[in-house]
Amino acid sequence: SDRREDIPTLAKHFLARAAQELAVEPKLLKSETEEYLKNLPWPGNVRQLENTCRWITVMAAGREVHISDLPPELLSLPQDSAPVTNWEQALRQWA
Repeated sequence: SDRREDIPTLAKHFLARAAQELAVEPKLLKSETEEYLKNLPWPGNVRQLENTCRWITVMAAGREVHISDLPPELLSLPQDSAPVTNWEQALRQWA
């Protein structure tokens, strides 16, 4: 089954965690940024998503995260409409 719907929820969790660690306000993903993240292939699964959220927390200029605020390597990835295969497996390890 496809767990793309969980990506925004996980991203919010990771953004909150990164903000707490860095003692800053959590970043807010704009809806188009959430959509963009949901459509990425995420080869590195949950760990990569967490690293991305940490990167955003440090690097994004404003409180709201635009697609252009994402790490350059994500912007060059192909938008993928196929299901993410080990997403569910990776999520189970996190639950």
